[in-house]
Amino acid sequence: MNPEQFLKEFNTFINAPNGIQQLREYIWHLAVNGALSLGEFSDKSSAVNDFNSLIESRENNDLKVTKWVEDNESSFSTKCPNSWVSCHLGEVVSIRTGHAFKSADYVSSGERILRVTNINTDGSFNFSNVKFFNREKIDKKIANYYLEAGEVIVVMVGGSLGKSSLIIDEILPSLLNQNMWRLKPYSEKLLPEFLYLTIKDLNNNRLEITPSTHGHLK
Repeated sequence: MNPEQFLKEFNTFINAPNGIQQLREYIWHLAVNGALSLGEFSDKSSAVNDFNSLIESRENNDLKVTKWVEDNESSFSTKCPNSWVSCHLGEVVSIRTGHAFKSADYVSSGERILRVTNINTDGSFNFSNVKFFNREKIDKKIANYYLEAGEVIVVMVGGSLGKSSLIIDEILPSLLNQNMWRLKPYSEKLLPEFLYLTIKDLNNNRLEITPSTHGHLK
């Protein structure tokens, strides 16, 4: 995007009601599509090296390796800058889900359980209605659902389909409940903040989600 076009869009947003929020979302949209660069770069060797390094990291860690489905008809239909490398999300990110805690598991104090209702639409957290799990009952299986800072959470079913958040230190320790995906890059080469903005762009601009949507995010 050239500076003149960006300045024109900037003035449009800044003078509109709720313009600051709209401007932020617009910049996120530009960023995840590689449209903030002032020029094109034809050499993608650096990106290829980073991608290969990330794949090597995937093969040498304990995270679950995500399976992905090849879809030649729809894959990579978005035009990317020449210096970018296209790939499936599952190639670079481990995708796991939460535990199906039951109502009978809830106690008045203990380890916090992060549920869909604790995530606001803007990605912030709301623990006004929080549930807990008895720490003495946390075995090896349950311990696998402890969240880590830098993970991206995505609601995968129901009317909140696509709602997402970035896990931060301030809400830890927390256990992840069902109906949400937890996404963690296989390598530090992929910044969690960038992954989060990419998922937000998917939610805000790609998925057709309405309050009555009751689908499943594969």
